[in-house]
Amino acid sequence: MTPQEIENLLIDKIKALEDDNKQKLFDRVTNMTSSEYEEMFSDDDNAVAFVGFVEDKYTGSKPRLIINEIYQVIVAVRKRGGDTYGKPHTLCTSVRDLIHGQIWDNYDITPFEYTGRQLIEYKGEIVAYAMNFSLNNILHVPTP
Repeated sequence: MTPQEIENLLIDKIKALEDDNKQKLFDRVTNMTSSEYEEMFSDDDNAVAFVGFVEDKYTGSKPRLIINEIYQVIVAVRKRGGDTYGKPHTLCTSVRDLIHGQIWDNYDITPFEYTGRQLIEYKGEIVAYAMNFSLNNILHVPTP
């Protein structure tokens, strides 16, 4: 799978997350490279997620090329009225539980491994965490 295919898979899965009342958890889920990332929130957004490929490295395997890849999901919440204290943590837990250990029938990758999160923004009404997931992407053996 290409990094773009994996990003799109993660975006589709996160978009489908719902609470117990069948309400979507995120108002918007998109790719980190989109121009929308610059603005982060539109007027109606309270919870958004951005997905992106951030790093890869060769694992030294031969003859099959195996690349360790790291993907990041940024979970951002805008605190507007009401009690939103625990919402960023609840959303991060939902994303972690959705992704960690999954391959979703893609046998060219190892299961996603949750490797941690970091607070990346906390100012005014915005709280954002970067969550990292790694996997091994098993590429096809080259044929002459």
